[in-house]
Amino acid sequence: MTDTTKKILYGAGIFIVIVVFLWGAWALVGSGGNTSSKPVVIPIDQTDHITGNPKSNITFVEFSDFQCPACKAYVLLAKQLNEKYKSKVRFVYKHFPLPIHNVSQPAALAAIAASKQGKFWEMHDLLFDKQEKWSVESDPKKFFVNYAKQLKLDIKQFEKDMESKESKTKMENDLTLGNQIGVNATPSFYINGKKIQAPQTLDEFSKIIDRELKTTQ
Repeated sequence: MTDTTKKILYGAGIFIVIVVFLWGAWALVGSGGNTSSKPVVIPIDQTDHITGNPKSNITFVEFSDFQCPACKAYVLLAKQLNEKYKSKVRFVYKHFPLPIHNVSQPAALAAIAASKQGKFWEMHDLLFDKQEKWSVESDPKKFFVNYAKQLKLDIKQFEKDMESKESKTKMENDLTLGNQIGVNATPSFYINGKKIQAPQTLDEFSKIIDRELKTTQ
């Protein structure tokens, strides 16, 4: 398969997935986002990828998959949320590589390996930004190593951490947790354990977060 054919198939796949995802999101939320009434317990510990205010009593959790086109479509919105609420909300990323994505687990392991050198969010951004390139490969490790070089990581340590039992355990623990609380698609968002019904805009997310902030004051 030529590179051009791969790009055409990838582009068509992204278009179909995003259209289906956004249609489903619209059907779920109607004119605005809502949250589930019954919260679930989502443990947060030192292995998690956290940004925003780590001491906040408002925790926003995203279960995501680096090979998922719909997850990529939400990256900018997630950044806007973090910028708007970085002093008020603790934002947490958890790995949920879907079985339909054949190289999503290696991508998750690359991000976890980068996190061990303090570069999770930088690798997160590269993986989503370059998704079109590495996600069509059967073995994308060379791409991940190249991204690690761009981030000036210790490459030997990065490769070792990608293969380590500790990194795999982190990914598997996130997957297990997601399955236990009923995550069945990516991205899935929770605020203080309550599932957000796929809002599509910054305004819809903001209304939910503002409502939660008021209830915890």
